[in-house]
Amino acid sequence: NEDCWYVLTTDPGYGVQITFLNFHLQDRLPPVSSSVSGECADYIVLHLPLGGRPSPRLCGTILSAGSKVFSPADTALVLHFVTDATDERSGFTALIQSLPADLLTSNVVWAD
Repeated sequence: NEDCWYVLTTDPGYGVQITFLNFHLQDRLPPVSSSVSGECADYIVLHLPLGGRPSPRLCGTILSAGSKVFSPADTALVLHFVTDATDERSGFTALIQSLPADLLTSNVVWAD
């Protein structure tokens, strides 16, 4: 079982961008298997920026290869990764970059 917090910062005028190269975490738990059915057992939550509204729990294969998210320039990005010891998947690989504000891009939108 792991509960990992990564706070990513960069130089003034720059922002942090994450590009997910692959993403395959454990899917949501089925209704009959657990008292926390429908919840993600392994997941990532992103805070863009630090102190901002967190993303929903990201699990399963919800993010496709090439999904990009970023924190605005001069702010920190927080990646919170939680995993348990059951039902292993391949995990995720991400490219983390420090980029000037005018080069930051995102192609992921969180539903309210």
